[in-house]
Amino acid sequence: DIRLYVYLVKRVNLNYFLMNCPDLIQAIIDYDDPYIRCVLLLQITTGMRIGEALGITSEVVDTENHAIFIDKQIKVIGMHGKKGLGKPKTKSSIRTVFVPKIAREQLYPLLDTENPTARISINKATKKGLTSAKARYVLKKICADIGIKKISTHKLRNLYTTISHYSEMNTLTISKNLGHASVKMTESYLTKIASKEKAESEKIDRYFG
Repeated sequence: DIRLYVYLVKRVNLNYFLMNCPDLIQAIIDYDDPYIRCVLLLQITTGMRIGEALGITSEVVDTENHAIFIDKQIKVIGMHGKKGLGKPKTKSSIRTVFVPKIAREQLYPLLDTENPTARISINKATKKGLTSAKARYVLKKICADIGIKKISTHKLRNLYTTISHYSEMNTLTISKNLGHASVKMTESYLTKIASKEKAESEKIDRYFG
């Protein structure tokens, strides 16, 4: 629900992209390509890596429990730079993530029950698959269109982490959802958030001298 993000923004207005998250999400929802909408929203709402989102097939989506089992990703295969489906980055990257309603609304219409092993990021009409380069290009364009700084697809994972933190999700759950090898990796990022908060809060000293 877009209202959740509005609530978060009102509660914490220190992070630039968190501040602009409602506009960014709405712009993604309004974009005319359903495959782009699905992949980018999955990144923001689940913390998936771009390769993981592009590698989702219908067979790993549990519509009853609104979950996705991540066990593969699009990656460079072999020595010639060709990309294809391969194993995730690490063992901890093999995980199950919950899919919020805002992303389910984009994901479920793309599921193919007749061909469950087909990737959901492949256009059924053209048979062409969405690439990470295309996703980055469109995200950059969306940011320019709504007048905010450009954000990389990887930073959508950071945005997910920030949103989860301010939603009071516990660190262990955030870490598992991100597929981090250890909680310390997640804590390191959350420490940076806390440090920025402290720096912003201390700006009041400028007034009082």
